[in-house]
Amino acid sequence: QAGDWCNQNRETSYYNAQHQVKTKIAEKWNGSRWEYLLRQQYHYGKDFQLACIIGQVWDNQEWNDVTSTTFVYDLNGNVITQQVHFLQASTLNQDFAWILDYDQNENLIESSFWIYTGSQWEVRTRNVNAYDAENRLVNTLSESYEDYWTNADYVEYEYKNTSVEENPGAELQVTLYPNPVIDVL
Repeated sequence: QAGDWCNQNRETSYYNAQHQVKTKIAEKWNGSRWEYLLRQQYHYGKDFQLACIIGQVWDNQEWNDVTSTTFVYDLNGNVITQQVHFLQASTLNQDFAWILDYDQNENLIESSFWIYTGSQWEVRTRNVNAYDAENRLVNTLSESYEDYWTNADYVEYEYKNTSVEENPGAELQVTLYPNPVIDVL
């Protein structure tokens, strides 16, 4: 309203004894009361790592499971797979996943996005990162796949060394390609 804050949506998080999110609930203000929209139930495995998130929608006065997101970790505790599975059949919904790969310094070197087409997993996009000897990100190449890899964009990072007296940290500059951009950056 004019000059006043007006609540339209809110998200409430509940935590377990280890201070990890256990439940998130999204609600919408209908003008007179809050109405449930979505709920996420977080489940943890050994070492308190996030194992699964169950996504739910509020329908017919009850919570209905619609998605299950599972996580797989490497020995260092890095997520290497995050897969979303749709629990209710629909021709519009396809399962999808992110596959992550790290180097020996635990730098993320590649992340790829996959879709399950009903008979097999197919890769759609990937980001490939390169690092310098100091483990600083040097560049990121984003590509899409349709029978072959096509460069979508390229980001190059440049670090300027400054003296400790001027600035104790490195200054980051970003260069975006392609330039000029048409339709999508």
